[in-house]
Amino acid sequence: MRTLSSAYAAAEDIAGAWLLDLLGLPPDSAVGFTATTANCACLAAGRDTALRRAGRDHACDGLADTHG
Repeated sequence: MRTLSSAYAAAEDIAGAWLLDLLGLPPDSAVGFTATTANCACLAAGRDTALRRAGRDHACDGLADTHG
């Protein structure tokens, strides 16, 4: 994600520094944020479950509601 947006990289650097300070860790400690990937995985799983319960197969039919 850092390579996609300089704003994201800056926000991650600032949030990482705040977190290290809050936890009393050395400022040169490594910090990584995985919530973005985890959130995408959870949203995809939720979407798949909701579509399956509605009787739709997005893998075959796509995400567009073509069954009206």
